[in-house]
Amino acid sequence: MKPTDYEIVVHGMEHEQHFQGCGVSGTGYTAVFTGIGNNSGEALDDALEQAAMSGWDVDANAKLRRERLPRRPCVPEEFQDCHFYVSVRLKEDRQ
Repeated sequence: MKPTDYEIVVHGMEHEQHFQGCGVSGTGYTAVFTGIGNNSGEALDDALEQAAMSGWDVDANAKLRRERLPRRPCVPEEFQDCHFYVSVRLKEDRQ
């Protein structure tokens, strides 16, 4: 599947028990993948990796391939069970 459009949602740092998730209802997008990491850059990488493992050709969209998020700040070590969350919503090319 090739994404024709995308949206990156940076949720920020949350405790894993409090993160509410992310969906596509009412958005026009057809899929969503949420990644976690020690910073927003790692979380975006994780979300894109999940999309690729699910059959999305994330390299097909040149703009998405160039997206980068900061690797700082990081989750403080004393904040156990906290992560940065980033979601990527994708729209499928139906051609």
